[in-house]
Amino acid sequence: MKRFRCMKTGAQVVVVTINSLNGEAIEEYSNALFRKWGIGSKKENNGVLILVSVGDRMSRIEVGYGLEGALPDGLTGRIQDNYMIPHFRDGDYGQGIANGFMAVIQQIYKEYDIKYKPPEYGYTVDDYGEESENTSDAILILLFLALIVIDLIFFRGRITKFLLFTASAERSFNFFFLSRKGGKINLHLGVILLRLLTAALLGGIVGLERENKKRAAGLRTHVLVCLGSSLVMVLSEYLFNKYRGLTNVDPARLGAQVISGIGFLGAGTIIKQGISVRGLTTAASLWAVACIGLAAGSGFYTAAVIAAAIVFITLKLLSKFENVLMSKEDASIEICLKIENRPGKLGEVASFMGRMGANINNVDIDEDEEDFMFVRFSLKLPKGLSKSDLIVQLKTLKGVAIME
Repeated sequence: MKRFRCMKTGAQVVVVTINSLNGEAIEEYSNALFRKWGIGSKKENNGVLILVSVGDRMSRIEVGYGLEGALPDGLTGRIQDNYMIPHFRDGDYGQGIANGFMAVIQQIYKEYDIKYKPPEYGYTVDDYGEESENTSDAILILLFLALIVIDLIFFRGRITKFLLFTASAERSFNFFFLSRKGGKINLHLGVILLRLLTAALLGGIVGLERENKKRAAGLRTHVLVCLGSSLVMVLSEYLFNKYRGLTNVDPARLGAQVISGIGFLGAGTIIKQGISVRGLTTAASLWAVACIGLAAGSGFYTAAVIAAAIVFITLKLLSKFENVLMSKEDASIEICLKIENRPGKLGEVASFMGRMGANINNVDIDEDEEDFMFVRFSLKLPKGLSKSDLIVQLKTLKGVAIME
């Protein structure tokens, strides 16, 4: 066993190696050992346990609530995958443990803004660098610059100005309305208002587009969905801060229920008319604004604003782009017909289309009624024959009705 304690902060890192877990889950074993030994400051709960079971070839980094911001599960997993397990595979447990130990200490120093000076333990520790993260940062910077250029060309910089305003508002509200005590963040009225109003605004932007299209879920529905999702995340953060240290609270659990539960509301916007299905785009927009609300409710304003902008542009501009594609002469068209359900009638209609010069690419048949069948034809029309002309001719056939 090896211990390290930072005298300035009370943070403590303990390394324990055992031969076997004797069938017990490593999560339960490490959690029980962490609590039994009282690792870290009791007040701040800022301890870290690095447990390695040699016989089971397993490891775990157990982190106290006070350091979960500095060492989230994703980061501790990367520390094990990149700096410990490769040496464990080679049988060099000492080197792997030293790497993980130093990486954890570095993150603790960074959390408390203390200059990092690695202690010597007789091992040459791998550089705990940020090469992959730097590469990711460079990619993100390039993408951000590309978005700014597109915004300046097509939208005269309106999106960039709004993002700068939102980021400025976020810093101001966090400075004046967030307080940190004992590693916990206390939500005040100002930041709650900012998150809920931001969600309502972004949901309203998407809802306006749906309202203009006279869809079943319009402005009010989208605002309420986005606002409710944001409230769920604010509530999750409140419960996490209120009960942390007393019980294991997962702040993402309520948000996960929103993601799955919104499907029921989206299903209500989908309407089947004969063989035509409407409302899928509106259902997708409801799911998207729910996610936007979760981002705004967690304080991730930048992602929420960017996502809302992309959703709005997708709904507003791509529909026009689809219309342009469909208006081309060589593009396929679709016609939905209600045809009398009797032998030979479908062949009669298909032959009639062939005589008009239309090529049938695909046929979908749905026999919802005993006396009639609904048929969707995907056609390629010759030059000089428009869809409206073909519909006029089809109306002359007995036992055939056009489904709009």
